[in-house]
Amino acid sequence: SEYDNFDEKVSDAFNEAVNAAYKEIKFSVLDNFTRRTGRLLDSVMLDEESETSASIYVDSDSAPYAAIQDIGGEIQPRNAQYLWIPLPIASNGITPIYNSVREAISTEGLRFIISKLGSPLLVKKYKNGIEPWYYGTRSVFIPATNWFSDGFENAERVFEDVFFGQLGI
Repeated sequence: SEYDNFDEKVSDAFNEAVNAAYKEIKFSVLDNFTRRTGRLLDSVMLDEESETSASIYVDSDSAPYAAIQDIGGEIQPRNAQYLWIPLPIASNGITPIYNSVREAISTEGLRFIISKLGSPLLVKKYKNGIEPWYYGTRSVFIPATNWFSDGFENAERVFEDVFFGQLGI
């Protein structure tokens, strides 16, 4: 009868639909961000709990900034006086990426100054002047990208299309 392999067909359709939905959320990350470290992309997890149960979620331990990038909000330094924003270096327009501002300071010999306008800067000093590398601020507003919430919404549609399509419904 047409119901002989129904459980197996539902299970196969479910697995295919979950994987398609998972890929859709990953695509949302790639659509919204330039990939630097890959941690945000790698933080999207799929936990297939059983043949008919699965969870797609963000592992906040591997990307603690994932939520603020999705919903937006203000960030402030936790263990420092300033957040340091890299500035494009005048000589080539690119600030080298370091693991921390401390590493940049020790590697590049940067110095802390307060500009004439009162802005904190980390600069590289030369005989004939300075080159600003980082701008210090007490907070930054991160705009919402909705990378996960939009991706999840799209993933729900993808799941339904694939699942019901596989079942011929």
